[in-house]
Amino acid sequence: MSAAGAPLTSLTAMPAAIASATVQSNSGAVVGSVQKVLTGTDGKPSMVNVALTSNKKIVAISADELNYDASRNVLVASLTAEQIMSLPATSS
Repeated sequence: MSAAGAPLTSLTAMPAAIASATVQSNSGAVVGSVQKVLTGTDGKPSMVNVALTSNKKIVAISADELNYDASRNVLVASLTAEQIMSLPATSS
């Protein structure tokens, strides 16, 4: 299944709405919401901290693993829900 939207790393400017975006697994299941978008020195997104809805854990997902669908304000991960849930909690 191909993820909708543009690769997050291809965005040249961060849309303000992304701060409140929903995060979905590769199957379309909602797994959480954006907590924080971390950018590299080039200003492009590098990591996204996601607050998971199931266990209240915050995990970091590489921007390489995410596509942004601006029309729905959704980040779609290339990971399964199980892979996302098993990511270690982040301290930030």
